[in-house]
Amino acid sequence: MDKKKAVSGKEEMLVRISDKKKLLDISDLNVEKISEMTEDQLYNYTESLSTFLEIFPAQKERLKVAMQAKEYASVLQWLTSIGNALSRIHADGLAKNCQKQVGLNQNIEGIRHEKLVTFVNFFMASLSILYDDIQNVLERQEPEIEGGEAALLEPEELRKKILSVTELSAEKIKQIDDENLPDFIGLLNVFTSDIPKQERRLKNVLKSKDYASVLHKLESIGNSLAQIHADDLLEEYQDQIKTSCNIDNVRHEKLEAFVDYFFASLTMLVSEIQQNVPINIMGISEFLPFKTDPSKKNILVIDDTVIFLQNLKRILENNENKVTCIASKESALIYLKIARPNLFILNDDMPGMDGCEFAKKIREMKHTVPIIYLTSNATKEYMVKSMAAGVTDFIIKPISATDAQEKVDRHLLNQGDC
Repeated sequence: MDKKKAVSGKEEMLVRISDKKKLLDISDLNVEKISEMTEDQLYNYTESLSTFLEIFPAQKERLKVAMQAKEYASVLQWLTSIGNALSRIHADGLAKNCQKQVGLNQNIEGIRHEKLVTFVNFFMASLSILYDDIQNVLERQEPEIEGGEAALLEPEELRKKILSVTELSAEKIKQIDDENLPDFIGLLNVFTSDIPKQERRLKNVLKSKDYASVLHKLESIGNSLAQIHADDLLEEYQDQIKTSCNIDNVRHEKLEAFVDYFFASLTMLVSEIQQNVPINIMGISEFLPFKTDPSKKNILVIDDTVIFLQNLKRILENNENKVTCIASKESALIYLKIARPNLFILNDDMPGMDGCEFAKKIREMKHTVPIIYLTSNATKEYMVKSMAAGVTDFIIKPISATDAQEKVDRHLLNQGDC
C-alpha cells in the first residue's frame, strides 16, 4: 500500500513539474512568479488558468459588441474585467497594457474611437494567442465525468428532448434506434464543445487570408453538421462553399461576412442543444455511462469545476481506488440511485442545493459511508452544523494534495474490505 502510494505521488509530482515547464514557455506569463510556486500553489494556479479559459470567449464577445455599439463605459468595464483575470494568471505584461489603456480613456467624452479600436483589436489578438497556449498546456486526459441525467432517461423521453432542438432534422432523429441514441448524444456533446474552438481557429486563418485552410476548416464543420443532422445549416454551408471553390476569386469581405453569420447561427444551435438536451455536464467531450469497479474502492467526487475534478482524480485514483467525477448535485442524486460509492468528496459551495441539505439527502438514501466536505469555511459553528447533517470530515481550501490523500486513505482503510 505505502509503495503504491509513493509511486502514485511521484507520478503526480512529475506531471506537475512537466506542466510547470510548459507554462514557463508561454511568453505572456510571468516566469518568475510561476517558477517560485510550490506544488500546492501550482495546483490552485491551474484552476485560475482554467477559469480564464472558461470566461474569456464570453468576455471577448461582449467587448466586441460594446465596441461596435460605441458603448465606451461598457468597453472600459470589460477591459477592466479582462485585466483582472490576466492579473490572476500572472499575464503581467498584457494586464499592464490593459490597465494603461483603461487609464488613458477614463474621460469617456474624449475617447478617440479609431485609436481605441486599434488597441482592442491588437489586445484581442494577443489574448487569443495566450488562450491557445494555455489550452494546449491544460489539454490532458480528462476524467470520466459521468453523463448524469441523460444516461437514465427513457429513450423516448430523451428523443423528445433532442427533437425540441429546431435546427436538427426530426425525420432522421426519429430513425435513430434506442441502442444508438447515447452515441448521438455523444456527437451533440462533441459538437457543443468543439464549435468555440473551431470559430477561434477559423477566424485567425481568415485574417491571414489563407482561403484554402478556411475552406478546409469549414468542411470539417460541415461534416459535424451532417453527423448531428443539422440539415438546414448544412445546406447553407454547402451553398457558400460552392461559391468559394475558386480560391483565386474569393471576395474576402463577402466570405468574412458569411463566417460571422455562420458562427452566429452555430452559436445559437449550441445554446439550444445545451438548454434542451441533458448531455454531459460541463461540456466534456464524450458520452460515458455510469461505471463502477467491484475490485476497487469507489470514490465519488462532486464539483462544478472541471480542472479541479481532473486534478483530484489524478491525485486519488490508483490501483486500489477508482474516482468517479460528477459536476452537479442533481446528476449526483440520480447516479446514487444505481451506485454505492465507498466515499463521497463534495464541494459544499455549488449552485443549487444547500450543502447540508445535500448531505441529508445522501443519508436519506441510506448511504452510510464517509462524506468529506471541500470547504473554505473552517468555523466551529459551520462544522457542527455540517456534521449534524451527516458530514464526516473536512478538507479546508486551498487544498493540499497530501492532506486530501491522507484523509481519503484513512477513511477507506477504516472501512476494511466492505
